[in-house]
Amino acid sequence: MSRKNPQGFKYLPITLTIILTCIMLFHTQHHSVYSGATTSNSSIITVKEGESIQEAINKAPEGATIYIEPGTYTQYQIIVNKTLTIIGKNREETIINGNQEKEATALFSVIANHVTIKNLTMTNALSDIGRAIILNNVQNITIENCVMIKNYCGIEFINCNNSRITRNILINNTYGIKITKGASSHIAFNNFKNNTCGISLDFHAKNNLLYCNNFENTIMNREGMGVSFNKWNSTYVLGGNYWNDYNGDDQKGGPDQDQPGSDGIGDKAYSGEDYYPYMSKLQFFNLGLWDSKEYYLTISTNASNISNVIFNPEQKTVSFTTQQDATAYCRIIIPRTLLDAAETDWKITANQESITPTIFQDEDFTCFYFTYSQNVSQIVIKGMRVIPELQPSFVALFLLITTFVIILIRRILKGQRNDRTIFHNP
Repeated sequence: MSRKNPQGFKYLPITLTIILTCIMLFHTQHHSVYSGATTSNSSIITVKEGESIQEAINKAPEGATIYIEPGTYTQYQIIVNKTLTIIGKNREETIINGNQEKEATALFSVIANHVTIKNLTMTNALSDIGRAIILNNVQNITIENCVMIKNYCGIEFINCNNSRITRNILINNTYGIKITKGASSHIAFNNFKNNTCGISLDFHAKNNLLYCNNFENTIMNREGMGVSFNKWNSTYVLGGNYWNDYNGDDQKGGPDQDQPGSDGIGDKAYSGEDYYPYMSKLQFFNLGLWDSKEYYLTISTNASNISNVIFNPEQKTVSFTTQQDATAYCRIIIPRTLLDAAETDWKITANQESITPTIFQDEDFTCFYFTYSQNVSQIVIKGMRVIPELQPSFVALFLLITTFVIILIRRILKGQRNDRTIFHNP
């Protein structure tokens, strides 16, 4: 009798197909989690040093991504006239330099809605009128993780509404941001430093929300007739802004600053308008990129140094090292979609000894306030629930693959035993 194929092999194509599908699904998820792409459009145009950013924009279809490789690009009057994402590899190495040319009145001029600009350094626009970015009659603009340095103005709004200016550094400009006309935008998590004026708001700048910014400017932190028409703090959990010229005390806490005990927020409003001014500068630490969204830890502390900030999804912890010359405090904000727990389930240790924080939560964030002694060198915050994308999907795929491999091996071995029986007993 002729030798038959082992019966287990008839399942091999199906099993391998399922395994490969699982691997592809995981790879797709892994790519979406860690990719820098920010658009669903498949068109990505790469610009290398020496090439024209404007030509890439002209060729790009609506919704495309312009990816700019590291390098210094002496280019200006770049007109963004369609919905695009313009993203540099990183802001430290991807530099748009106007070189103080007389035509460099603007490095980027945005005249289309729904434009995103990320991860660039923009410098040396013409000193007396040059803007790094000018937003003209547009809405839904995102400027994120950029550096604007040594320009007349970092970002100027001329009738720009419903936009987000977040996690930028505006330094050594005459104006960090200038809003001639614009409403309903979020300006948050930015650093304004050594500008002549941090932000200027004209009479027609209204209903903009400014919070979690650091204002450390040389002459004035803000100016203009529109100052009082805008909101200068978010919720009590997120707080207001840090102002280097704030001179209030922190003896009380709570949403109305009328409860005993400090909370890292000044007891009186800054200039009567920022009701939750921070006592110490805000520090922002990138915890990682998941599902195309970056997550940050925000810390305001009087400790001299915070370093080695680590998010460990397997242990459900955020940890960091700290140095201080005396008893220190921390006010810490963690996104609940990244790491979460009920108020009573959080555990915080200082040098492995438990400490009891004051905890405030809203729908999106958890805020902790606690003090610790001079000799503490490490803080660990442990939650109960971690962002879903980090673990369960991979574990499920791994278990699925393992199960099918075991089934495949068992069937092959069973088939081989049957074949040996048939072969030796004709």
